[in-house]
Amino acid sequence: MKIKVCGMKDPQNIKDVASLDPDFMGFIFYKKSARYVDTSLLKNAVRELPSSILRVGVFVDEEIDIVNSLSDKLGLDFIQLHGNESAAYCNLVKKPVIKAFRVHAKFNPSILDAYEVEAFLFDNYKKNELGGTGETFDWNLIANIKISIPIILSGGLNVINVMNSIEKISPAAIDLNSGVESYPGVKDEDKISEIFKK
Repeated sequence: MKIKVCGMKDPQNIKDVASLDPDFMGFIFYKKSARYVDTSLLKNAVRELPSSILRVGVFVDEEIDIVNSLSDKLGLDFIQLHGNESAAYCNLVKKPVIKAFRVHAKFNPSILDAYEVEAFLFDNYKKNELGGTGETFDWNLIANIKISIPIILSGGLNVINVMNSIEKISPAAIDLNSGVESYPGVKDEDKISEIFKK
């Protein structure tokens, strides 16, 4: 079970979370997000992460040239696309892609067939919000999906519900964000540590 901690923007908090040795750390480059991080602030903090932690840049319907340029500049290992990016768009990204989908009652899993990516991330759907809602979704909606591409489960995961989510979905990884925060963009190390122990 891999663990991704996403949505940090404070350099000291990034170092503190890195000391817990998650598998991935994610940084959001979507300006409308409460967890948006300026690249000038982030550059050193990301490059100083231990090599054992993979760096994920999160983008939403961004120009492809900007995505590829920033991934090189910051030394990112993965690109997470959290908008309406097409399969053709994903194929233009230089680094391995994690394609996110917000799941709701009308979510059609057949859309996944068009994508050849490194992983799919499933998050909660909430109108006008692109992640970081702090709410889970109905895991039954994806429990029976048959795909060979690894699944990352996201959406309000916290100390209380994380084990139930793993038992229900058996994802390749879990994504921790709003469910382990002190406030948007700053993670609570104790909450993350407790999940690691579980």
